[in-house]
Amino acid sequence: MSFEAAGKIILQQTIIPIGDEKLPSDVNAGPFEVTLEEVIKENVDRLGHTGSHSLGVFVQLLTTGKVRFSFRHHTKRLELADKAAVMQRSEALQFVEACLAELRVDEHNGGLPEFTQNIIIQPPNRKH
Repeated sequence: MSFEAAGKIILQQTIIPIGDEKLPSDVNAGPFEVTLEEVIKENVDRLGHTGSHSLGVFVQLLTTGKVRFSFRHHTKRLELADKAAVMQRSEALQFVEACLAELRVDEHNGGLPEFTQNIIIQPPNRKH
């Protein structure tokens, strides 16, 4: 499967403000239809296109049919419009990894910036 296939998977998206927060006027609270391709491109910068967070969110969406994740001021709820689009975990994992890999390949053509995946801080050597 390719990233093009993600453009054919339709989702229902709802944005819910957290607490007393108000959504900006340019944000459509929904529910409204979006494609998986749009959602991946929109959210992968926040989640990190090489990390387990992106993989986990989108794999859960494709295996359970819905997912909810929170940002500072709002919660985003995504649900598959067609429950027949639910996949087995291994299939969903391969699908999402392929989509993210295609986005990384496009990074040189105005696609996603490269993220640091792992930072290790070593303690200074103690001198005796």
